[in-house]
This record gives sequence, C-alpha cells and structure tokens, in this order.
Amino acid sequence: MPESSNNNLPVLLTVEETARCLRVHYKTVYNLIRSGELPSSYVGRQHRIRKEDIEEYLRRQETNKAGTTDEETPGEAGN
Repeated sequence: MPESSNNNLPVLLTVEETARCLRVHYKTVYNLIRSGELPSSYVGRQHRIRKEDIEEYLRRQETNKAGTTDEETPGEAGN
C-alpha cells in the first residue's frame, strides 16, 4: 500500500494486509508476532494487528536505525 493511504487503513488488519503494508513476506509478520515485536490479537483463529501497533513498530524501527549508526559494532572495542 502507498504511504499516503495509511490513514485509510482499517483499525484491525490481517497478517496478509500487514505484510502488504510493511512490504514484507507474511511469514516475516508471523515472526514479528512470535518475537513480541508486533502485538496482535486473535479474532477467531486468526491474528489481527492494530493499525496503531504497526505505526508504533515502524517508529521503533526508525529510532533503532537512527540510534545504531554511531555505535561501535560488537568486537571492535579495544582493537
């Protein structure tokens, strides 16, 4: 989905809709859910992801990316 249409997203998205929104494979979304990085709820037997949780996940990714650019990589300290 284009970024400009994010305001038109439904409140709850399926795993497949979330994958299209994030432009990743649906299995990546399941991995994010399993790891706890992306909260979800069950509706029946299927996961549903809140639009707000997707937006928060993306904000955290931007923050993490910005915060790791100046840090040393593990193993470089003391060399």
